[in-house]
Amino acid sequence: KLLKNFFFAPDSLDFPCPVPEPYQISVTSIPPCANPGDTVRIYGRNLWRGKTESLGGDIEIYIGTTEPVPHEYDTIVIPIRYSQDYTGDSTWLEFIMPDLPPGTYPIRLGHKAITFYAGEITVPCPHRCERFPNPITPNFDAINDFAQFEFDGIFVKPARIHIFDIHGHEIRTIDVPADFTAKEHARWDGTDDGGNPVPEGVYIYTIEVAGEVVCEGTVTVAR
Repeated sequence: KLLKNFFFAPDSLDFPCPVPEPYQISVTSIPPCANPGDTVRIYGRNLWRGKTESLGGDIEIYIGTTEPVPHEYDTIVIPIRYSQDYTGDSTWLEFIMPDLPPGTYPIRLGHKAITFYAGEITVPCPHRCERFPNPITPNFDAINDFAQFEFDGIFVKPARIHIFDIHGHEIRTIDVPADFTAKEHARWDGTDDGGNPVPEGVYIYTIEVAGEVVCEGTVTVAR
């Protein structure tokens, strides 16, 4: 759900107005949920003003419709902010989640009549504090080699994972960025801060999001 790939090529679809030039954008990551007031960031390719100048305006975000042409009575149009990573071709849009009743809402991106389905988002976010699998067996066989963490705020807020031994000594600190690579960083491979494999046993973890502890639990290492 977090890694959705969409490709929009208007020449292959029947639209009510002509498209001045090829208009191709794609979405690579969209958060599965958000709470009202949260900043939601959608990652993809060509999600920036330059790709929509020929259409006469910016990309718009429509929440609550699955129709190619959104209607005012069933759609919320949300102001957005743009950003672009000039070291690569990743771009993203940000918007503030409106105050919507609990539920799952489809999202479309585009410009007025020219839109495409980008995914869905659930309001509000259910509380998440997960790690899997358990135990882990980090022996480089690609089976249960690391513990994957998921938690409230992943992808949209910076986080830090602390790993402690049973005596309370911190052996590993993992920084998780607030971007589409968060899931790749939010994992522990059974090594300490020096890259050394830790002994078998039970380890304690805590997760801080924006300085607040949101998760805690244990991970067992078996070798």
